[in-house]
Amino acid sequence: MMRGAEPMTIAELKKHIDRRFVTKRQFKRELSRLATRDDLKGFATRDDLERFATKESLHSFRDEMNDFRRQTLAMHAETMDEMRRGFKEIRDHFTRIVDEHEPRITDLERLHRL
Repeated sequence: MMRGAEPMTIAELKKHIDRRFVTKRQFKRELSRLATRDDLKGFATRDDLERFATKESLHSFRDEMNDFRRQTLAMHAETMDEMRRGFKEIRDHFTRIVDEHEPRITDLERLHRL
């Protein structure tokens, strides 16, 4: 049984073709019903494919991606360092506040007990 609109190979066509087409002419006629020259013009040619992706362009793209990855990792490390410095400054600030107020709070508690 032949499949619907899915493309098939010549081997699949030969396997599934109706055995009534015994001459080469009839076979070609049936084959031409499946794909015309105009249908085939929609596919990329070898020159088109070579323009799209050459080995050099793929190597260049890989190098660019590796550079981008390195830059991203460097920016991430820099951001993490800045965040650590910021958290340390905040912690140090609140530690100073607590250290400055602790004696005053202790004195107030002592006065309150009296």
